[in-house]
Amino acid sequence: MRTSKTPLSPLVVGLLGALLGATGCGSDARPSGVQANADAGAGSGPGGANGVGFEADAAPTGGQPAGCQGGQPGTKASDITIDAAYASKYTAFDLGEIPGLPNAKYGGIVLKAGDDNTLLVGGNANYAGAGVYEVPVIRSACKHIVGFAGPAKKKHAADYIDGGLVYGPGGTLLFAAWPMDETVRQSTNGMLGLIQPGASGPSKSIHGVTLGVAEALAALNFVPTGFPGAGRLKLVTWEGGSFYDATFKLDGSGRVEDVTKADYRLTVPGGPEGFAYVPQGSPLFGPPSMVMSEWSKNGVATYEVASDGDPILATRKTFLTGLSGAEGAFFDPLTGDFVFSTWNTMRPERIVVVLGFAPITAPR
Repeated sequence: MRTSKTPLSPLVVGLLGALLGATGCGSDARPSGVQANADAGAGSGPGGANGVGFEADAAPTGGQPAGCQGGQPGTKASDITIDAAYASKYTAFDLGEIPGLPNAKYGGIVLKAGDDNTLLVGGNANYAGAGVYEVPVIRSACKHIVGFAGPAKKKHAADYIDGGLVYGPGGTLLFAAWPMDETVRQSTNGMLGLIQPGASGPSKSIHGVTLGVAEALAALNFVPTGFPGAGRLKLVTWEGGSFYDATFKLDGSGRVEDVTKADYRLTVPGGPEGFAYVPQGSPLFGPPSMVMSEWSKNGVATYEVASDGDPILATRKTFLTGLSGAEGAFFDPLTGDFVFSTWNTMRPERIVVVLGFAPITAPR
């Protein structure tokens, strides 16, 4: 549950965070590319980056500019508890609500391809008329996202978008859709939408029933380069927690033109939503791992990853609790920060950022 504390406005949060991080910077050291690799055999790993826990007065290592000090957002998420197994290295910050995003109900979230300073976020999630919205962000001198630079603007139509929003091969933007309309949901078992570069909406909407999934889809992601199963497409459902390995097809230009089937792999608990793969070298994570939003448990869990990119059920650990409505999830390619959105029924939505993860050193 949220406390009665009212968060600072997003613009104030951003300005405070930027002031805290206003030290000199060198040139950007962003990895070359943010989208998932479609070649299941591609990638040889991120090069052994050594992550350190986030400390406000210590210079981050890895992708951030040399000489940068601190630069965290201005407001800690005091109602969120990082589990004791991780608390020494990770800190959660509350960016508050996104200005101008209509009807609350945030969905999947990802950094816009080719634009370090714009987020894409699902808005009016789970409803007809939902969309993907562009949100300009404020970054501190250390490149952490600390607030929002302006109001959200609708970029793509994305009916019923839920907790999954991700770039695939060729720049195709994919989203998972969980319709609030029960008639639509039961007749489709949710959808996967494919938005091609330059398009205002999906060129194709694939019903879950045609893929063979048991209940409506909630989220999706590609296994990144350097991880076991790199390039594979993974899907998950919310009601039953069914986790799938999906087969997709590329067109002649290398874009995703279809997803043709989904093979059931395992069931995960907690009412899963958005999931993402932990930057390798992050402190307190040994083997390749992933995080998964657990909407029904108001938290986030971690799993080690099997040879095919699936979570290993027996390795589940609680990462954080107290996060009402955990929804979308991604790791910021510039900093490795874990960014996620919420979907609630009786309280304001927000964006939360967890600092402490290692910078991403392999193309996503």
